[in-house]
Amino acid sequence: MTVSTRIADPADAEPLLRAYWAYIAELYPPDICYNYDLDELRGEGVAFFVAEQDGEPLGCVAFVDKGNGEGELKSMYVAESARGLGVADALVAAVEAEAEQRGCALILLETGDVLTAAQRLYARHGFSRRGPFGCYPDNARLVFMEKRLARAAG
Repeated sequence: MTVSTRIADPADAEPLLRAYWAYIAELYPPDICYNYDLDELRGEGVAFFVAEQDGEPLGCVAFVDKGNGEGELKSMYVAESARGLGVADALVAAVEAEAEQRGCALILLETGDVLTAAQRLYARHGFSRRGPFGCYPDNARLVFMEKRLARAAG
């Protein structure tokens, strides 16, 4: 299976985003859901990626450049039918490439405590656990991770 990624308008993946938002709403109360809406995903410093095969969107992710050498991976979602096919790996690679292109030394993310498959994916890509960052509260339901990019290690 060949999966390609591209920067896209979030509307190109709106069904995926709606599925993601519904899934997260089933798992977590609104006060700890930190989803970006379509307008925020089009905002300044945001690169929104769609992974697709033969023009069919299979997954999406956003990279938010925080402007201080840090970026945040947001809104990662892969359609159930495409899980296990390398879509998430392609999306993480796209975020890392974007972060490097923008000169970021650190990628941060927030995920949920019960999203263990996501946590394993991020760990496989070199992310490690850390404490809360930005405006996120210290909450046991939230898991925070980071990855220092290779160029920043030296």
